[in-house]
Amino acid sequence: MPVRQVNRRIVVLALTTACIAPAASAQTATEQALQDFGRYLDAAASLFGQFALGIREARASGRLNAAVREDLRDVNAMFRMLYARQSVLVGDLEDYARAAREGENVAPLWAGIKVQVRDTAGFVSRVTEIVENSDAIVLALDAETTDVLQETLYARRSLLARFYSLPPPRSPAELTQLEGLNARYRTLIQTLREVRIEIEEILESGE
Repeated sequence: MPVRQVNRRIVVLALTTACIAPAASAQTATEQALQDFGRYLDAAASLFGQFALGIREARASGRLNAAVREDLRDVNAMFRMLYARQSVLVGDLEDYARAAREGENVAPLWAGIKVQVRDTAGFVSRVTEIVENSDAIVLALDAETTDVLQETLYARRSLLARFYSLPPPRSPAELTQLEGLNARYRTLIQTLREVRIEIEEILESGE
C-alpha cells in the first residue's frame, strides 16, 4: 500500500475521531474539547507534512512550472501568517498553564487567548479559499488527500468554536490536557517551518 495512502487513512481517522469522539465519562467537557482539538492538530501536521513531500516529488520530476512557482508564493504567504499566529498562541498558552498552576488570576489571560482563537478562526476561512484555488496544492497532493485537507480546515473552524466557548481550564487534569495541546501546537509549528523552508528553496532557486 502506498505510503501516502496509508498517511491519508491516518489523517482521516484522526480527523473523524476529533469530530465525533464521544466524551469519556471521567472527562469534563473542557478536557474532551482540548483532547479533540489536539487530535485535529495531529491531523493538520500530517497533512502539511504530506504537502512538503508532494512538493519535493514535483520538484524532482521537473513539474514546477512558472505558474506553479507563482502560486507557491501565495501558499508560502499563507503558511508564514499561520506560523506567526500559532507561535504567539503557543507562548500565551504556556504562560496561561504556568499561571493557573501557580494559582494566579488567569481570567484575563484566557480572555486574550480566546480572542486569538477567534481571530484564527477567521483566518482559517481565508486559508481554505487559498487551498481550494491553489495549483500548487493540486500538484503536491492527490485529489483524495486534498479533500481531506479541506475537510480538516473546515473541521478546525468547528473545533475552534468549541474552544472559544470553553471556561478557563483550572483543574490539574484540564491543565495537563492544555499542556498536551500546546505540545501538539509546537509539532504543527515545526512542520509549518519545514514546509516553508521547502517552498522558499524552490522560490529562491527559480526551479
